[in-house]
Amino acid sequence: MARLRVPSFFNPPGVLDDALRTVRSLLRPGGSLVLGISETPAEPLAGAVDALMTARSGGTVLDAEEAVTRLAAAGFREVEEVQRAWQAPLRLVRARAD
Repeated sequence: MARLRVPSFFNPPGVLDDALRTVRSLLRPGGSLVLGISETPAEPLAGAVDALMTARSGGTVLDAEEAVTRLAAAGFREVEEVQRAWQAPLRLVRARAD
């Protein structure tokens, strides 16, 4: 098992997409990737501040649906959000390489 951390909140969209394609090319067939995404606060002002801080850091604001789209575009299959069974403000998206 290998671990790789690609924090979306520090990588602009183009860099993040390139990183996902690179990770996909390095995984063995059947290998998996789990992408963690910080959940945007439900309160509108807090959510806007969170998005602004991410954008000012040069990062990519991702929700689970956007992550699924980007992973599929990078060539991953069986892309899906993991059903949450925890309270932490973290969402996980799982994908498999063919």
